[in-house]
Order: sequence, then C-alpha cells, then structure tokens
Amino acid sequence: MKKIFLFIRKLFVILFWGILINWAFVEFFFSEPTIMESIESPDGKYTAYVFESNGGATTGWIYHISVLRTGKKLSKGNGNIYTSESEPGNVEWLDNTTLYVEDWNNPITKRKEKIYDVTVKFRGLELKRQNNALKTSL
Repeated sequence: MKKIFLFIRKLFVILFWGILINWAFVEFFFSEPTIMESIESPDGKYTAYVFESNGGATTGWIYHISVLRTGKKLSKGNGNIYTSESEPGNVEWLDNTTLYVEDWNNPITKRKEKIYDVTVKFRGLELKRQNNALKTSL
C-alpha cells in the first residue's frame, strides 16, 4: 500500500511540474496573437482564425491558421492547421466542413488537413510568381 501511495505521489509531482513548465514556456515564448481575420463556417459551428505572432528579435513574424469551435477563445501558441513564415493567401469556407486555404509553397510551412470533422484543402501558390512580380515592378 505504501508503494502505491509513493507511486501516486511521484506521478502527481511529475504531472504538476510538467503542466507548470508547459504553461511557463507558452507564456514567455509565445506572444499574444494578432488576429488578421476570423471566418465563421456557414453553419456557425466553427471559426477559422488567421493570425500572426512576433517571436521577438530572433524569429520575426510567423503566420498561423487555427480552426476552433465557435465561442472557444484563441490562445497563445501555434496555429493548429497552419504555421509558416509566409502569410497565407485566400482563406474561405467552401461548405460547413471544408476550409480552403491558398498558401505559398514553402518548405518550412506546417499544414494539417483534418481537424475535428473539418477537412482543409490547400492550394500551393508558387514563390516564383511572387519573385517575378517583384522583379517586373522594379
């Protein structure tokens, strides 16, 4: 019985410190998100948030997209379906459970194609077009 009590006590201490360290990491290393756009699904069940965060002097701006149940508060941290150094293009709901996202083909972009019962369809835009447009405007 004493061994079980000690095991439970150790488990509680480990969980407590794990939660505390996770909270401190998010609190100190993630800035408050700056919401650029929020798009509600046609049935109002979900909201897609396009937001940016500034990682400070060492990382610069990071762009995110999170899909949350409507009414749930967006918190600090990464987006749950999209994270990139490139700002996403068009973001829109095609129907109640399909979100369409245009983004730049970037090797460090992280994408997730399913969350809850929502399917996310990405259309990669070519960085070459963006660079060529810059060259022709100069």
